[in-house]
Amino acid sequence: MVPDATAIEKVLKEKVAPFLQSHNGGIKLKSVSLEGEIRIAFMGACTNCPLLGDTLAQTVETSLQEAFPEAKLKIIVVNDIDDDLWAMAKNMLRKK
Repeated sequence: MVPDATAIEKVLKEKVAPFLQSHNGGIKLKSVSLEGEIRIAFMGACTNCPLLGDTLAQTVETSLQEAFPEAKLKIIVVNDIDDDLWAMAKNMLRKK
């Protein structure tokens, strides 16, 4: 059984986010499918970090597997621009 988005969000917030914040980064849950595909976006310094693959495997996947050992989950990283950053960029372009 695939956990719902609220349960996944709680794990990310409690287990993963503090670690990422200590490195000036963050994580955002984008979606959860019925098949167990969890789409996430890294934010801040984590976006282009050369250790992103290690963070994904050792922090994100491990935390979710420990929280939901019975679920078959597939974590997919999506490149995403934060909505606030996108709005700020649009406003800057409109002022020129």
